[in-house]
This record gives sequence, structure tokens and C-alpha cells, in this order.
Amino acid sequence: MNPRRKKRLGLALALLFGVGATIGLVLYALNQNMDLFYTPTELVNGKPDGTKPEVGQRLRIGGMVVADSVQRDPESLKVTFKVADIGPQVTVEFDGILLICSVKGRVSWRKVS
Repeated sequence: MNPRRKKRLGLALALLFGVGATIGLVLYALNQNMDLFYTPTELVNGKPDGTKPEVGQRLRIGGMVVADSVQRDPESLKVTFKVADIGPQVTVEFDGILLICSVKGRVSWRKVS
């Protein structure tokens, strides 16, 4: 192999390694900041593949807020409410500013960042 081809091969391999490392680091960073979506039934019973969230893990929970279950702490930003779907109810404790979105009687809570 002549020196010119060796140089091209070296550049191509270096470029391929750089792109692979960049993609790996981006995927690692995204995995660290991923918010997982669960329904109340999946929180209690686990997902179909058997996984359950860990204690303290950041989650997004979907479902309907149970009527008259919202309780706010007057001393802080802590809010406690119950969320339900077709299965069991789950009590949610949230400490932060909530944005209340209402669409045709449905209420969805989102964290304001």
C-alpha cells in the first residue's frame, strides 16, 4: 500500500472513530436526562417487560387527577394529589412550580423549568 492510501485510510478510521465516540457520548447524556413515562397501573404492577421505576427516579405520570385530591402546602411549593387511570390510584407528591393544563375536563400537571 502506498503512503497516500495509508494516510487516507488513517484519516477515514480516525473520522469513523470520532463520529462513533460522539454518538456514544450523546446517547449516554440523553440516557442520563431521560424522563420515563408511566401510567398509575404501570407504577403499581410494572411495565409489560417487568420493569418498575426505582425509588427517587424522575418520572412522568399520565392519568386523570382524582377530584378533590389536590392539597397544597401553604408554607412551600409542595403539592400532593392522586392520579388514576382504569386501574389503581397513585398518590403524587411534587415539590416545585406546576403548570396546570386543562383540556375538556382533563387536567395535566407539568413542571415549569
